[in-house]
Amino acid sequence: MSVAGGEAELDWQSFMMEPIRYIEPSRFHACFEGAIGPKLCERLRGSPRLQSRLSTLVRRHYQLMDWIDPDQLDDADRALVLASIPALQTVARRAGAIYWSGVIASTVLAKAVTVLHKELGAELCSFAIAQRDLSGPAQSLEPLDGLGLRIEADGWRCLAGWCATLPAGVGVRVRLKLPQGGVADEAPLAPFAEQGPAIVRRAAA
Repeated sequence: MSVAGGEAELDWQSFMMEPIRYIEPSRFHACFEGAIGPKLCERLRGSPRLQSRLSTLVRRHYQLMDWIDPDQLDDADRALVLASIPALQTVARRAGAIYWSGVIASTVLAKAVTVLHKELGAELCSFAIAQRDLSGPAQSLEPLDGLGLRIEADGWRCLAGWCATLPAGVGVRVRLKLPQGGVADEAPLAPFAEQGPAIVRRAAA
């Protein structure tokens, strides 16, 4: 079942024209360049009568294109673009596991296997191993401390690579859903720029 399947958080019209509906709070706060505090930002955001004006403010601040034809994306990418924030988080976690799948598949030491199952869960490890045709380069599991966070961070780097393949103005809107300054904000470098898009699409399938 598709991770991005089910009822979408947004329709395409809302995604294009109403970024106030999904922008992450710190990114919304940045639109005011420190003129007002975070609490007032949230109060403004919660006002139904201000939604249109605030969306215009967000579009201008982030220089978002007014309209992009949804037919520029295939069905799978469009579903992921419109997905909820929890769905994107799930995809990033699965993408990280796929990127590390070759390492996961070759791990035999009991301690390392235990840590992988604790950090990712046995089900995600099995899923990743089944997708190891898309695995990233060999790398060390050490240090085992914080391994889950390293794997997830690589998943976000894959997502950044996927965002870079989207039409101009779409990828930046996806990033608006995510915390400012995160890994997904980084310019995708090799091998994530090349492998990331396919990994993300597999993770969302």
